[in-house]
Amino acid sequence: MEYVIDVQGFKSHGNKFIFKEVALISLAEKVPSVYLFKPPHAFMRHSPTNRASVRWLEKNYHRLKWSRGDIDCSELDITLLRALRDAQNVYVKGADKVQWLRKYSSEIIDLETVGCPALYKLQRLPACAHHSLIIDAECACESNVLALKEWLNNVLPTERTPIERDGDIPDSWCIHNR
Repeated sequence: MEYVIDVQGFKSHGNKFIFKEVALISLAEKVPSVYLFKPPHAFMRHSPTNRASVRWLEKNYHRLKWSRGDIDCSELDITLLRALRDAQNVYVKGADKVQWLRKYSSEIIDLETVGCPALYKLQRLPACAHHSLIIDAECACESNVLALKEWLNNVLPTERTPIERDGDIPDSWCIHNR
């Protein structure tokens, strides 16, 4: 199976990424799976600089609350390993996300390397239930995963061939050439 994944989160001490929301969808499915993780520690355990960063992300970017979550953060590894157990290719957007997700699948492909436009240029769908009352939230679910999936399904050939990692992509795979 092939999947598209997007993640949203926070950075902690030492620039360590803390997963908050993970959304994934098979290229063959219509409905994404969305996981919202509990924080690994209390908000006040952050340094003043990190607290300011968390607050900024909560108010201005993804708008996910640090304190919210349904799944204990200690379950992150098993949750993603189970979700991706049959993955042949996993598509994400951005080098940081490739690095963060590398331990869950060996076949992580950065959509930026195959011509995927910026997310704001893709047709964005309404936000998910976690963001339903928020305008312009950066949502890993509908706003990103479904838009990336739609783009990928439009540019990949029907007979799927794994994307070459050396950047040698046929022109017919690029959306601007269609």
